[in-house]
Amino acid sequence: MQRQCSESRWADCLYAAHMYIGGCGVASDLGQAEALFRRSCDFGSTIGCVMFAVLTKDMVQSVALLEKACTDGWSYACYTLGFRLFHGGKDADVGRAAKLLDGACREDRRYCSDFAELVIQRKIEARFADTQAQLARACKERHIEPCHLLATALEQGTLGIVDYNRAAPLNLATCHEHSHLPSCHAVAEALVHGRGCELNPELGVKYFREACDRAYASSCHRMGQATETGWNGPASPANALPFYDRGCELGFDHSCQRAKELRAAAAEPTDPAGS
Repeated sequence: MQRQCSESRWADCLYAAHMYIGGCGVASDLGQAEALFRRSCDFGSTIGCVMFAVLTKDMVQSVALLEKACTDGWSYACYTLGFRLFHGGKDADVGRAAKLLDGACREDRRYCSDFAELVIQRKIEARFADTQAQLARACKERHIEPCHLLATALEQGTLGIVDYNRAAPLNLATCHEHSHLPSCHAVAEALVHGRGCELNPELGVKYFREACDRAYASSCHRMGQATETGWNGPASPANALPFYDRGCELGFDHSCQRAKELRAAAAEPTDPAGS
């Protein structure tokens, strides 16, 4: 397909590029993929132009290609343009990025999380209420990330209000219906602190344990804390170590530090005379 990539067979350029992206039959090579997408774009493929715009580091060229595809009516190009302006543009691009991502969210609920993240990060207070409504609609349509983001915003007040009573059931539903580990972790935190539900540290620890068993690092760290300080039984720093070690293996730096501290404390010599 790569050899056949030409103006008359521009689709082969696309197919080969996607194979380089996924490492399908060849070693993964984003540089090759970018070059092939660029060729298909030069041959007139809108898909090739948009995919090249996604991969290229040339912001000016990327925006120009995405603008054309967006103007031609491709909603994914409009979303990608908004995303690039949000993450790689300038402060002056924020308003335009918000408008594009808002439009993408209204057309396809999967894009609502990106719109909400922009509003939250940039603290666009005039859009707080509408963003909550957008996330709620996406959540009602069973999109996982908008559900979790809405619950987190309600817990932290990043969209203008704190409402644990709304956040807790959202997290519970997303945890049980979709096995979404960040939501399960949030359920555990709610139970441990009694936020939006009855205080129940023992049940919270069970949620932490299950999420840790499924390789969620933050829950492993919390299991270490629960075991070390005795949330659900006798305090046992020694038994907490495997949880901290697991959290460390999964990339949670605080777990690495706490495991190191516990081992250092256990290695300190004791004074039998008590002096």
